[in-house]
Amino acid sequence: MNVIMKLLISLLCLCSTLASANAATTSVTVGGQDYTITYESLAYDSNESQFNNTDMPWWGNSSTAQSFAQATSVDSVHYGYEHFTGFGLSALYYYRADGNGGSTAASTATSNNRNYAVSAVAVPAPLPILGILPIVGFLKRMRKRQRT
Repeated sequence: MNVIMKLLISLLCLCSTLASANAATTSVTVGGQDYTITYESLAYDSNESQFNNTDMPWWGNSSTAQSFAQATSVDSVHYGYEHFTGFGLSALYYYRADGNGGSTAASTATSNNRNYAVSAVAVPAPLPILGILPIVGFLKRMRKRQRT
């Protein structure tokens, strides 16, 4: 039974790895906050649910999309920020990172595949060493009281 569970867990891990194989990540700093950006090659039409969500702070704001694009050190990551439908057209507006601190504003048909950023996860700042010293002192005093 134990061998079957190990095999099943290994199979699930392999499937999840293969499913996310086309996604990549990079790190950026925008407004003093560090983020881990996940991007993957996809088209808006067939993946609309991945856009316009809370994991994309640039969605609906062109200046925020531009800030993320300029902070990205990977070339050709697209930060889509608005879907336009009208005049028989369906387009996605985006900023494309050039990997050197610059960006280009453009639009494309929603059926075209691009390397779109699909999520940004804020990375918590590490505790400063001086902030942890009072905690260490408090723990030492508590240990000392417990011994006596």
